[in-house]
Amino acid sequence: MRGAGRRGGRGGGSGNNGRRRTAAGGPSDPKTSLVDEWRAHEEDCAARVLQNVFRAFLSRQHMARLLLSVYEKHYDPIRKQHYYVNTLTDVSTWEKPLLLVRFLPGDRDIARGRVDLSPKEAAQRIQRVVRAFLAQKTIRQLVRENYMKLFDPDNRVFYYLNTRTGERSEQKPPFFRPRPGTAGTMSKRAKPHDDDDDLEIESFYFRKAVCKISSEGNPYGSGIIGRFCGILCVLTDGKTLADEIMARSAQVTCNYADERVAFPILLAADTFFAGIKMPEDSARLQPLNGATIQPQSLTKKAHQPHFDFALCALNEDQFVIAAGDNVRPLRFEMNDRKLGCAESESLRMGEHLEIVGHPHGKPQALYQRQLARLAPNSINPQHLQYDRVTETGSAGCGVFTRGGKLLGIQQFSGPKEPPPLSCWYIKPILNTALTLHPRSRLY
Repeated sequence: MRGAGRRGGRGGGSGNNGRRRTAAGGPSDPKTSLVDEWRAHEEDCAARVLQNVFRAFLSRQHMARLLLSVYEKHYDPIRKQHYYVNTLTDVSTWEKPLLLVRFLPGDRDIARGRVDLSPKEAAQRIQRVVRAFLAQKTIRQLVRENYMKLFDPDNRVFYYLNTRTGERSEQKPPFFRPRPGTAGTMSKRAKPHDDDDDLEIESFYFRKAVCKISSEGNPYGSGIIGRFCGILCVLTDGKTLADEIMARSAQVTCNYADERVAFPILLAADTFFAGIKMPEDSARLQPLNGATIQPQSLTKKAHQPHFDFALCALNEDQFVIAAGDNVRPLRFEMNDRKLGCAESESLRMGEHLEIVGHPHGKPQALYQRQLARLAPNSINPQHLQYDRVTETGSAGCGVFTRGGKLLGIQQFSGPKEPPPLSCWYIKPILNTALTLHPRSRLY
């Protein structure tokens, strides 16, 4: 019964009581003491691992600093390739050294060499950086002026139109294309400047600058809103606004077109009014076929206006409130820029033209023509002749390039005269207006 005694006898009971007493004692149990030792050993091993990782990191950093002080990366402009120079041994190689590959995998972390510059040289470098930035900004602005972003309703896509060549493309123009490898992706840093990487949808502000004018001299005239010598004014023919008295009673309507909201604007003839009389020797234009023009009778000459064109100031405060950002005035200056006036040197025969106005008081009409001739010559042109005639009753209509540059304005012609085939070039008109010294007439 030795086994039974061990399980339930006295000896067994005493053994169980002994184990309970040992468990109650706690620290005297050898198994419990072993668990604490294991835990301390694991913590010690973990601390050693962290220390080794941190020491390895510091070692790599120290090695990288040593490599940066030894190796330099230079650029060969002839081969257009970078090479590496060991400053201790003066040995150069086209291939990246293995130590750099191991400890400095990115080329951006390689030392490129530091040069001590004088204040003058440092200033010159800063100036080059600023000039490069301004040049890139200017080029982007020129690209904006030569391209239009339009919408194709048939294919339901946007496309870009080169206003000089007439080429159409769905790709962004130069200096606006996304960087390689970034197509379809957008970084958080690029989001605020996303508008600068594309053109705005064309709003045709140069067309909106053409307004309708009704006066006692011509109830169906047109005019062009712009700034002349800092004055917000309207340029029209001399029959529609013959003098200041007629300008005070004239009615000007802006934004008068289909699917637009028209609004009146006020003239300020007391502020500034200038009648422009062009030289009579340049007022006659020979036709394309070389036929002679019959001289005008005395009756027709009597009905001709005293001035050929007129500049009249607008009430700028009222215009800003009524127009807002919907209508932007042109700049009556020869800057060859969009919403400005074009130089004749940039014109080519067959150039696409847009004639915008309100013939016979109708809503704004657009006629597309091509440039046929500069008269009397291309060096000092006075007139621009089209390939086809336009509609009668279109005095004061503006003639623009396809890119939105003002080229000229049509002169008044009587109801019995043939439809106009030409217009006055804007440059001689502005040159004549400048001789009037508009700023001196403000006071």
